[in-house]
Order: sequence, then C-alpha cells, then structure tokens
Amino acid sequence: MPRIKIELPEKFLFKTEIPVRITDINYGGHLGNDSLLSIIHEARVRFLKHLSYSEKEVEGSGIIMTDAAIQYKAESFYGDDLLIEVGVMDFSKIGCDIIYKITNRETNKEIAVAKTGIVFFDYKNKKVVAVPDKFKSKVVRGTLLEKARVDR
Repeated sequence: MPRIKIELPEKFLFKTEIPVRITDINYGGHLGNDSLLSIIHEARVRFLKHLSYSEKEVEGSGIIMTDAAIQYKAESFYGDDLLIEVGVMDFSKIGCDIIYKITNRETNKEIAVAKTGIVFFDYKNKKVVAVPDKFKSKVVRGTLLEKARVDR
C-alpha cells in the first residue's frame, strides 16, 4: 500500500505551541494518533482566531472538515512542547487544505505533517458555499507571513 505524502506550502502563515499532555499518551507510551488529530484541531482554531475568525464564522459562513491525513515521522512524549506551523493551499471553489507541520520545539525533530480539507458551509441553509473572497485574499496575499508568531 502506498504511503500518504503530504505536500507542504512554500510558507507557513501561523505558528503555535502546544504541550503534549499526559492524556495525549497512548498505551505505547507516546503521543497517540487520536490526540495528534485533536492537537491540529486546536492549532486550526488558534489560526482562525488569529485571523479574527472561528470555525462557525468566516466572513458569514462556517467551515466543515471533509478529510484528514497525517504522516507520522517520529514519536513524541509527555511534556514535549510541539511547534505547529499552519499553512493554507490548494483552493477550490468551495474549500481548501490546511496544512500542519508538527515539530518538537526543543529538538527541532519533525514529529508529523498533516492536512485537513475544509469546505465553507452555510449552517443556516445547510449547504456548501463558495470560499469567501476576503478569507482567500488574506491567505493568498500572504499579509500574515510577516506577522507569523507563536501564539499560546
């Protein structure tokens, strides 16, 4: 079976740090795959907040995750501080991919890369809608690149 390969964006727009909690550790003694998905969910919420959005409010619509993929590179353990870099790419008419690069902040060892596909959604009318122009222009123009920061 071919391995998942996730392309990284040329530049990341946002960085945040999230520590590995004891509840993130699985029976193997390392970061569980389910917990890593929760960690990238937290990073996505922080990224949207940095843009003054939420998952339910992006220029009048919300977002729904349509798929997720994670490519594991190394183990992570309780107490590790993870640096999650967030980028956006592969826009379609109704959505895009949010890409995450997860690194151990102290050792700089890459732990994983991940992708979540999102579509924009009108929760009131229960239908998929076009990517809001203002959102797309914010991330495509790269105005945030100079302002990328670690947000806790």
